[in-house]
Amino acid sequence: MVSRYTSSHPDQGINAIAGLLHFIEQEQSLFDDVGDDQYLGKVQHCITIIEGGKQANTIPDLAHLFGNIRPTAVFNNQQVTKRLTDLVDQVNHQTPFQLELKITQSFGPVITKPDNDFVQLALHAAQRNYPNDVELKTINGATDASVFTLNRPDLPVVVLGCDSWNMAHQTDECTTIPSYLAAIKAYKQIARDFFN
Repeated sequence: MVSRYTSSHPDQGINAIAGLLHFIEQEQSLFDDVGDDQYLGKVQHCITIIEGGKQANTIPDLAHLFGNIRPTAVFNNQQVTKRLTDLVDQVNHQTPFQLELKITQSFGPVITKPDNDFVQLALHAAQRNYPNDVELKTINGATDASVFTLNRPDLPVVVLGCDSWNMAHQTDECTTIPSYLAAIKAYKQIARDFFN
């Protein structure tokens, strides 16, 4: 669809980017009243991509945004979806903008309690094989565990890698050879201990 309105008369058109900005402003505090999950903490949410407009001298009639939300056991996927849907409906009824919500993926949170036998087994294997101190932490990150646990929600899950979590998703993400070899040793130890 081609916009009929030029940037010389912005008041004559409905700017799709402005509609997204209105949504973003409301979304920033959309989950502020949600209580913390015992293990996963707060519902994490952020807008990560905005696309809109074709040229500088026309009012954009179409724009998209993409975001990522990490639900918790306290506030699950269905509750998150309902709150987003309610916000879209509110924007559509109270403003000239017409937004549409599309959920592209919906994986539930995965929680394995710290005192789980497998978690403790993995922790001890890591402590014996990594050169640095190893701590047990809960992260609110996305992993393949969401898929692995679809048919086995009771499957214990541990995320164990070569380096600290704060190295993940960085521009210069890397590891060292000693850390890589330590991870291999830890995984072998987990396998041995699990099957003994």
